[in-house]
Amino acid sequence: MAMIVLLLGVFFAVKAVENKEEKKPAPDTSSIVASTWHFTGTNVNEATNPEAWSDNPQDAQNCDGIKELPCSVDLNEPIEDYLENKTSEQIMDDPSVSKRSQ
Repeated sequence: MAMIVLLLGVFFAVKAVENKEEKKPAPDTSSIVASTWHFTGTNVNEATNPEAWSDNPQDAQNCDGIKELPCSVDLNEPIEDYLENKTSEQIMDDPSVSKRSQ
């Protein structure tokens, strides 16, 4: 009889730990804030280089000028991830990338 009580106690203790682990809250994705990345390069070929982009508004250039250059993009991911495996043409064709105006 004592063995049955002991086994039941162990069973319920294990179940309590399993239930506690299952009730972890999901990560809060509502706090993800988009970053605006500003193109600081002078040539469209630099558009694929993460170092030619800055998330500091003070680094933002006036978006007037050469129309063939990107201006800025709002991202929910690091600029490196966004630029990975993209060509300059793909970046310029992306509707989420604002372009400079003449």
